[in-house]
Amino acid sequence: MLEDLCHEICGLYGIGVINKSQAQDKSAWNSVPYNIGDTGWSILDRYARYQGKLLYDNGYSALVIADVATQATTVLNERSPLTSYSYNEDITQRYANYEVIWQPFTTQSQTGLPPVFSATDPQAGIFANENRTLVTINSTSDQDGTLAQRFANWQANRNYGRSRSVSVTLQGFTDAGGQLLT
Repeated sequence: MLEDLCHEICGLYGIGVINKSQAQDKSAWNSVPYNIGDTGWSILDRYARYQGKLLYDNGYSALVIADVATQATTVLNERSPLTSYSYNEDITQRYANYEVIWQPFTTQSQTGLPPVFSATDPQAGIFANENRTLVTINSTSDQDGTLAQRFANWQANRNYGRSRSVSVTLQGFTDAGGQLLT
């Protein structure tokens, strides 16, 4: 399970792990390969992608495992310590279609072209009639392509999420140099 692997790798460096994921899935456990030169992060990141999970740090030296959210809500009112904010959207790293070419589990199952699993951008009409497609070769060896499909969905949602960002300045917080943000 991803949480066990996170505890194993992060424990070596004194990093805590917080699991906020509601769904525990072991389907990628024996399917994601290790590569020469892999770092601890690259191994964890690869498992998380194929399980459709997000990994991030919580700002207090802990790694957080979370499910992908379908929506986010923020409440701003006169008591919020918010001094300024801005929103940015950049679709240059997004694609209309995401295709994952699946490497069949055995060479005996290879008949003709390899299967392709696909997902589309969450904002389907944003690319009009452009055939903007990102093609990825699946590096796992799952038997039925479930992980390849999950990876295609994850890639579409990840690129969508990263294309939209909010910059926030909060009163009373300090920057990396110790300067108080006001």
